[in-house]
Amino acid sequence: MIKKMISIALLSLSILFILNGCTPHQPVKDIDKFALQKKEIEKRFKHVKVVRLADINNRPLSEPKGLTFTPDNYLLIVESENNKIHRHDTEGNYLTEFTIKFDQEDFLSFPESIAYSPDKTFFISDSSNSRVLKVNRYGKVLKEIKSDDPTGLFMESKLKDGAGINLNLPSGITISPKGEIFIADTYNNRIVQVSLSGELMWTFGDTKNSQGKLFHPRDIAVDLKGLLYVTDDENQVKIIKKKKGIIGMFGGEGSGPGKFKRPKGLTIWHDKYIVVCDPLNQRIQFFTKEGIFIKSISKIGRVNLKFPYAVKTDVFQNLYIIDKELAILFKVYEF
Repeated sequence: MIKKMISIALLSLSILFILNGCTPHQPVKDIDKFALQKKEIEKRFKHVKVVRLADINNRPLSEPKGLTFTPDNYLLIVESENNKIHRHDTEGNYLTEFTIKFDQEDFLSFPESIAYSPDKTFFISDSSNSRVLKVNRYGKVLKEIKSDDPTGLFMESKLKDGAGINLNLPSGITISPKGEIFIADTYNNRIVQVSLSGELMWTFGDTKNSQGKLFHPRDIAVDLKGLLYVTDDENQVKIIKKKKGIIGMFGGEGSGPGKFKRPKGLTIWHDKYIVVCDPLNQRIQFFTKEGIFIKSISKIGRVNLKFPYAVKTDVFQNLYIIDKELAILFKVYEF
């Protein structure tokens, strides 16, 4: 009896093996995480507000180039061509002009960028004056960060003792999550880190780009690990680690996916997306932090981008994009 039961069991197992061998295996579908990220971005861009940037007289802002956020929920926007900074609410509505107050007769000249620092002051790249201004919340200039040399010539030797910062048409400024202040010293082909008091802390790059490090860096973003992402005129985003230098790069000249034509502003969104303004291609592009292309966007809402120049995120991870030529602010809502 037992032998008979064993025989039946073995026969059943044999039949199962045979049937299993005849049944085609269904491949397990791999989840394409980049496709999921693309869908995530597309979903967020369904919640967008489009704001025409105008001054108190309802005149469109002329070349808005930079923006920052204040803790009391205001948005400061740099109007470069008219050398002004305007205060808006975070929905983009104009409130008032943010006046810069000098101790003596002076003026802004094509400012590019503004950033809010941990000591409740603002740093402004006064580009055509080749300096960065530190101002308080009332607009009073507290510090000028500029060359000691009136000719504006870069003095490499001065870096050895930390004297003289000697900026040359600086553009982007960013404050890292740790409160570090980084400046894109554009025509000196380098990144400069300064202290809250405006003293030189660290530099990367050189005036002649002799080692192929940076060429006219335009903007900077810093992630939670302290890695710097820099756009430059070699049509690349370069990834820099302070103690090692360039550890990666992506991009290249062109109009195809992941390529650039003179990229400008960039930011880090949700600490996983690198968002880059690609103005001459009339689009913004999204990458992973490793530089893998995800998606490009050339139309937001019903508006075709013309010259996207600046992009930032606020503390709530709402994404703000400025189109310089259209004088339009796009707010992509976090949900």
